[in-house]
Amino acid sequence: MNVKEIVKVLQKDELFVDTNIYDLTMEVKGRPQTDNRHLSDGDIFICIKGHRFDGHSVIPAVQRTKVSLIIQQTPLNANFPAIQVTNTRKAAALVAALYHGTPTSRLKIIGVTGTNGKTTTTMLIFQALRNLNRKCGWIGTLGYYVNDIHKTTEHTTPDSMELQGILTEMVDAGCEYVVMEVSSHSLALDRVYGVPFYISMFTNLSRDHLDFHSTMSEYAKSKYLLFEYTRCNKGVMIINIDDTYGAEFYQNLKRDIASIEQGTEIAGFGGHQLKLENDQCILKSLSFVKGDYWIKESASDLDGSRFILHTQNVNYLVKSPLIGTFNILNLALTVALLDQLQIPPLTIETLIPTLNSVPGRLQKVPNDRGISVYIDYAHTPDALDNVLQSLAKLKNRRLLCLFGAGGDRDKGKRAEMLTITLAFADAVIVTDDNPRFENPNQIIVDIISETDIWAPWWIIRNRQVAIESIINLAQEGDIVLIAGKGHEKYQEIEGVKHCFDDYQVAEEALNRKPDSDHRLVLPVDKLMLEILLGDHIRTSYPVENIKAQHYTHISTDSRSIGKDSIFFAIRGQNYDGHDYLSQAMKYDTNIAVVENDRHCEYNSIVTENTVLALGKLCRKYLQMFPAYRIALTGSTGKTSTKEFLANILSNHAPTLKTDKNENNIIGLCKTIQRIKPRDQYAVFEIGTNQFGEIGQLADIASPHCGIILNVGPSHLEAFGDEDGVYWEKTALFRRKLDKMIYCGDDERFRVFSSHGIPVGLSPDCKYRVHEINRQERGISFKVNDQNYQIPCNMEFYALNASFAIVTATELGVDHQTISQALKIPLELDLRMKLVESEQGTIIIDCYNANPVSMQKAIEYFFDLNPSAPHVAILGDMLELGDTAVPYHKMIGSMLSDKTEHTLITVGNLSTYYHSQNGNDYQLHFNDVDALIESDILKDMPFDAVILLKASHGIHLEKAVPHINLGGH
Repeated sequence: MNVKEIVKVLQKDELFVDTNIYDLTMEVKGRPQTDNRHLSDGDIFICIKGHRFDGHSVIPAVQRTKVSLIIQQTPLNANFPAIQVTNTRKAAALVAALYHGTPTSRLKIIGVTGTNGKTTTTMLIFQALRNLNRKCGWIGTLGYYVNDIHKTTEHTTPDSMELQGILTEMVDAGCEYVVMEVSSHSLALDRVYGVPFYISMFTNLSRDHLDFHSTMSEYAKSKYLLFEYTRCNKGVMIINIDDTYGAEFYQNLKRDIASIEQGTEIAGFGGHQLKLENDQCILKSLSFVKGDYWIKESASDLDGSRFILHTQNVNYLVKSPLIGTFNILNLALTVALLDQLQIPPLTIETLIPTLNSVPGRLQKVPNDRGISVYIDYAHTPDALDNVLQSLAKLKNRRLLCLFGAGGDRDKGKRAEMLTITLAFADAVIVTDDNPRFENPNQIIVDIISETDIWAPWWIIRNRQVAIESIINLAQEGDIVLIAGKGHEKYQEIEGVKHCFDDYQVAEEALNRKPDSDHRLVLPVDKLMLEILLGDHIRTSYPVENIKAQHYTHISTDSRSIGKDSIFFAIRGQNYDGHDYLSQAMKYDTNIAVVENDRHCEYNSIVTENTVLALGKLCRKYLQMFPAYRIALTGSTGKTSTKEFLANILSNHAPTLKTDKNENNIIGLCKTIQRIKPRDQYAVFEIGTNQFGEIGQLADIASPHCGIILNVGPSHLEAFGDEDGVYWEKTALFRRKLDKMIYCGDDERFRVFSSHGIPVGLSPDCKYRVHEINRQERGISFKVNDQNYQIPCNMEFYALNASFAIVTATELGVDHQTISQALKIPLELDLRMKLVESEQGTIIIDCYNANPVSMQKAIEYFFDLNPSAPHVAILGDMLELGDTAVPYHKMIGSMLSDKTEHTLITVGNLSTYYHSQNGNDYQLHFNDVDALIESDILKDMPFDAVILLKASHGIHLEKAVPHINLGGH
């Protein structure tokens, strides 16, 4: 080409300003270039002013090379051949087209723009044309296709130089059509300037790329350029008028075409809304006035989509394996495009079912675990809203989502993305996307900045670990969405693209058996820990110094700690975990949570109270699991009721329960760490010995259902009296609960009657317990009209079992399942344990003691085999405060009414069990060791019934091995 041809092209579009070249016939044989680093002899250098670099700044250096021509916006220098223009970007597009012989003149170019749906819609159109044996090219996010040959590009829409080369390649391959994604960047930066679009389509517009466009108005203006180019070419425009911006585009274009243009066509697509009917997504038409195409009705499920696309002349019956309401729009736009190309309706209807999903666009990852796993490119609030809304309407069980946000991009959308995700997903993992040059910690802090800390989101920055974790969290019937990167096969960090493929990682995770050891299902990311505990978050350091550290174990015991553990340095009555930090931190992959910063030599986080910090972490962790959570408390009967209930629920579905009597914060946290995604129920026993503890435990357990069995005189050193115990226990009810189940025989609980469920002996109770009878094989009783039996001889267990029965009934467990589970014997260490032999019977109840439990134990003791000798070995009831003496005297008075028994006491307060008139004070011992040394236990009566009952601090259980019945 020569200079005259270049000038003529520039003049036609009113870009030409001046030239210092007098001989316009001068030939230019080199390529047009915008990057001075790629210049060769004879090339044309076009100076582009970019965001980071202005090509005009290197004009002096370029003039010293052997390029043939410079095109610039600045005034000309007479010493070097140059052309001055008003806009070098547009000039570059025109000169590139001229250099390649204007390939667009031999192609029918179809352009699709919009925030979401571009890739899917263009790929569906491309597939359809290829299936119709049309030679076709495609250009977009996935690179480009020349017929069936795939190649890669840097941008969604290549720059004008690369674009014209690709179009030439397509012409040479005989292509008739080219289908292009047209991005807002390419329009704003004039990459497609001068391209004569044959058909253009608009999908939608929502927040994205505001780091580049600044405002939504600027973003919309860029999109609108595509339709101005199409109008200039007298092409066809299909606009989604259900979108606010689309409706505005349509009205403006319709007005301009009517007054100015001849031959240009515009079609409105829309006039419908989404409704949910019968658990299926239904599209119903609202108005047929504006749209030339509209969806008459549709349905979508996990097997695919079905709809009717209505036009003025034809109703297209469309079926597709693609799922989701947003894909219905993409498919409908594809049908509309084929309709504009005058493809026969029957051919279109036959063609659509053959079109496959696009890589990275709701792409399903096959597996044999019954989990629906999808990879999707959704990385904007609107895209996440569309895909999650569609999946939420299809889910059988839970919807889980993983996403992140790209660095060096629009920061304003980050928090909105999590808000939208939590509106549909049951649990969310926030992870790294492409941090680029931005600190990844800061990106995640931005994402979670406007969200409740106790909402079900969890941070795992390492994207591979995050994908593996969300798949481990999923169960059969769940849907998992892995969003943000879609087709991308890299992760960009500090300008370096590391190989990474969401699909491949998910596929490998699905084929791998879950770890069988005691690792946490969800590892704890260091950033997650810092945010929870309010520690300084590392957002100011360079990216390369921010490692995505995570931990797979939680420990409070330095003796058994392993690698990748969080060690909580707990201060106890007899130990201080801070003294064992060196042992706990023997692995450099561990981290410590400590209460002061004097341990700064270790990888540590400082917090005010390590016990409460542990509780915070476990509370947050628990939110990610689907189990229905039940918290139960009471002065007596907690453990037995918990065991009854856990047996029933385990007979119905996988159930987690508190181990043994671990009912304080540390014990509750140990239980939570054992939770598995398969658990449908979690039964937490919670206890207290100080004000505020029930509230703390209930906060951690976050129960759906709360149970208060009873209120009695226990731990009165802390609570003062029963009213104090009542206030402390009812903290469980002072929160939002799905169900409140309480003792209906206690008048104090009437304040909860409007929304609670009373259980008890009273006829006024919703669930009345009656007809309690001791039988040969246990206790029989009724709850309302249903008969039940438990393999226990203690009648008071009937009431404990009844609370379990009521809870299970309220949760929909059937009577047969409940009855079968109640037959399972309880294994309660040191709690009313009955040891029977031919020599006699020993009742061991040494775990706890308060006036109520002591009274019940003594009543059972005397009712058991009344004709046999009875020996009561009783110790102190601890933690009764100022009421200790009166309550011990009360038990003594109860014992004085009984005859024919031997009373042996241990401790300080138990002397009050002996009455002034009859019992032998010589049978009192200051501690259990003195009792054992006395040899009195070696000569217990034959066939005796022996009761050992005291608070655990007395340690009466030590006496059991020394009891010798009848000299045996």
